[in-house]
Amino acid sequence: MIDLHCHILPEIDDGAQTVDEALQMAWHAARDGITDMICTPHSYDGMYRNPLEDVLRDVHRFQDLLKKRRIPLRVHPGTEIHIHPDLVDHVMNFQALTCNQTHYVLVELPAHHIPTYTDDVLYEMKGNGLVPVIAHPERNVVLHENPEILAEWIEKGAIAQLTAGCLTGEKGERLRAVAEDMIQNHLVHVIATDAHNMTKRRPELREAYDRISQRFSFEEAKRFMYNSHAVLKGKECVVDPPVVTPKKKKWVIF
Repeated sequence: MIDLHCHILPEIDDGAQTVDEALQMAWHAARDGITDMICTPHSYDGMYRNPLEDVLRDVHRFQDLLKKRRIPLRVHPGTEIHIHPDLVDHVMNFQALTCNQTHYVLVELPAHHIPTYTDDVLYEMKGNGLVPVIAHPERNVVLHENPEILAEWIEKGAIAQLTAGCLTGEKGERLRAVAEDMIQNHLVHVIATDAHNMTKRRPELREAYDRISQRFSFEEAKRFMYNSHAVLKGKECVVDPPVVTPKKKKWVIF
């Protein structure tokens, strides 16, 4: 299994706070069956910047440490970039990292609203050959109430990443219901841990994939696995047309 969103790099954001904690997360992920992980520290969120050269250096150092400790996990560079007006400029000028240096960009939205410039940024990304990967849309209040917004982003070329803990019920039954609705309506395409530590946000994917197989189908779980591999390698994802009941739109969609 491949984890596309994980805050495992130590002492770089609100994820692993020590090297020991990062190694514990890596060992736990490997035991869960995760073979590859894109390290995605927060970037341009008002608190953390984490420029490209720093993340590349830290990923290389952490991979060397994993080899020394014989932990069978491959780590790859990336960042979780908070939506901001200069996002594309920062990516195109090599100031912010994409997912494993491919054309996929992990984009974080605020939890309680969608900035007015979001559509402009997503449109600009498309024009520059970038594919937005909308991080944990199940946690955005506006997208809960207006799934057609996410549907139109997908129709225009974006994909979306579901958090494993939301699907397994770790984050509560309400978020599990939202997560399952998003899978049912083809509004999410990859699943990731968004792990931060070994207490409440652990790097685990197996239970979520089991849930998809049981609740939907084994083929659906395979589709999520394939798409994660596609993002890691910069290949095309399998994206079915989203299905939502049309509602009055409150935002301009690109």
